[in-house]
Amino acid sequence: MGKPMSKSVIVVGTGNAALCAALAALETVLVLLLEKADKSLSGGNTKYTAGAMRLPMMALTIYCRCCATQRIRG
Repeated sequence: MGKPMSKSVIVVGTGNAALCAALAALETVLVLLLEKADKSLSGGNTKYTAGAMRLPMMALTIYCRCCATQRIRG
């Protein structure tokens, strides 16, 4: 077996990004996962988007412009 883990990480929330961070951290450190919502309401924004990205309209407009510019250049 490897060296015992001596460091810890606290991950707050149980959305997609938080769980990805927790899983990545588990490879090398101990992880404490915290969620303030009840089990039925946990999952952050991911619960409402089925794993897709949800952006405010202004951010979506900027994102689309960046993608269009990239297609023209690339």
